[in-house]
Amino acid sequence: MAIGDLYQLTLKYDIPNQGDDSLNVFQYVQTAGTSTLAQMRDGWDNTIGLAIRTIQAQTVFWIGQKIENLFDLDEFLEYSYPEGTVHGVVTFDCSPSADAVGFTLKRSTRTVRNGAKRFGGLPAPYVVDNVIEDAGYLDDLNSLGELLSTEFSADGGTAVYEPVIVKRIKTANPDYPDNSKYPFIYSMPTSPVGAVMPVVAGYSFNTFPTTQVSRKANR
Repeated sequence: MAIGDLYQLTLKYDIPNQGDDSLNVFQYVQTAGTSTLAQMRDGWDNTIGLAIRTIQAQTVFWIGQKIENLFDLDEFLEYSYPEGTVHGVVTFDCSPSADAVGFTLKRSTRTVRNGAKRFGGLPAPYVVDNVIEDAGYLDDLNSLGELLSTEFSADGGTAVYEPVIVKRIKTANPDYPDNSKYPFIYSMPTSPVGAVMPVVAGYSFNTFPTTQVSRKANR
């Protein structure tokens, strides 16, 4: 681990009656100190992770995490939560499995677009006529937004990690047009040289949860 390295953290959890596992992906740049990946995992899990579980129903179970240093192929961590032990905090059942609350991560420069995060497993009683109005739940969403847009520290280490929005690198697709309909490939940077990864400047969230229908309609 080194200052300036770019880390990608992938979270996997299970929502009842949803065929596939849900994934959320986060990117962070190390800005200070040193730590192990396990310490980074624990620091994230005890802050951002806990805040995510706080907005999820108790029937949502977490499966695992993967942390990768995108600048170092040899540095990665794959972790599975003990089965059935880590889950949402809210003691209600889920709203429909495709429902999710959407966050916008605001950019600090026009070199990138705003980022976005969508979290499923919403407690059913807090979504009425497709609107979130419960004051306490809205406070929890704001708390999560604050954590998504600010740095966190490793547990037991001195490293600090800043959330960033990463611009993917656009390259020509060598398989186009014979074996692919896409002329370009977009990939994450593998080196700090030329990488564009400004810090997150703030957040907002939508009190109208997205659904499978609204996402198909691009709303």
